[in-house]
Amino acid sequence: SLLSTAGVIARRKRNRLTRKAEEDISTETNKAPAVRSATPEEIPVVDVSGLLSGRPGSVLAIATQIREACIGTGFFYISGHGLEMQLGALIDAMGEYFDTQEADKNMARIDQYQRGYRGQGSDQTPGLMPDCKESFDMGVDLPLSHPAVSAGVPMHGPNQWPAHYPALRISAESYFSACEELGRRLLAAVACSFGQEEGFFEPHCSEAMVQMRMFHYPPPPLEEEGILFGSSPHTDYGMITVLAQDPIGGLEVKTLSGEWVRAPYIEGTLVVNIGDMLSRWTNGVYHSTLHRVINRARKDRYSVAMFYHLNADSVVAPIGGNFSAHSSDSSMYEPVKYLTHLVKRFEEVLKARF
Repeated sequence: SLLSTAGVIARRKRNRLTRKAEEDISTETNKAPAVRSATPEEIPVVDVSGLLSGRPGSVLAIATQIREACIGTGFFYISGHGLEMQLGALIDAMGEYFDTQEADKNMARIDQYQRGYRGQGSDQTPGLMPDCKESFDMGVDLPLSHPAVSAGVPMHGPNQWPAHYPALRISAESYFSACEELGRRLLAAVACSFGQEEGFFEPHCSEAMVQMRMFHYPPPPLEEEGILFGSSPHTDYGMITVLAQDPIGGLEVKTLSGEWVRAPYIEGTLVVNIGDMLSRWTNGVYHSTLHRVINRARKDRYSVAMFYHLNADSVVAPIGGNFSAHSSDSSMYEPVKYLTHLVKRFEEVLKARF
């Protein structure tokens, strides 16, 4: 029958994708075994309260800790961020929004500006099955009259919101505003961490392409091949990512030794990781690390990721820095325009889907 034939084809495709994942990513298949929790040395906790309050000497002290984390796994937790109230309201609103009908959510389906609702299977890493998650995406809210929007520059445009659930907009905009400021201060500390002035990135942030994605990871269905990834192994495209995850957890990081470890939920903290573009700035000294999400708890998981990008026309090239024994005299990367890199990465994801 047509149904049985389709089933055979689907199973063959899943098997091909699984084999390709093993070859291309050198990681476990969807039958990923249980992993241990990361040690404090692998993913440390950095108190950033002094950075936000302007306490004298705090930037240098925090920058030193960030430096050690970025030379290591490229991941660290931050405490003292002050976003608990906004985050709690947003997670509550997300739970209610994602529980609404699919038809209602699709009324604000993702648009050409990369804003709106993405349904199950919208995200896919090349060589792997589509991710088992849905999301609602937003960014810097720009009017249609903005020069970059009218010129059709990718990732620039107005936000859209679900008409059937206005509470999401209220809580999302509040958290976005607070977390965007947190990211700017973190970037100042990051600049200091590799020997630059605090304001090193400021000229590149006047029209920064900050993006926020609100994720819902439902319990994945159990299939013959095992558990689907909530997010397949990948690196982030940009500068830094600030992630808020709920107590369900599920984030896993690949260490420098090649071992997968859990980055569990720690109350009162956010997770920060280095992206591809920041790694380029440092000539690969700071690590943009493979990470993934596996919802092992078989409960609904929610997280919020803020992706910090620079201006579309910023040119990223390796620079000198106080890297001591970690430095390299030769450049590992050619200069690249920021938006060119982003568009290339997005196109890779689109090719995997179609």
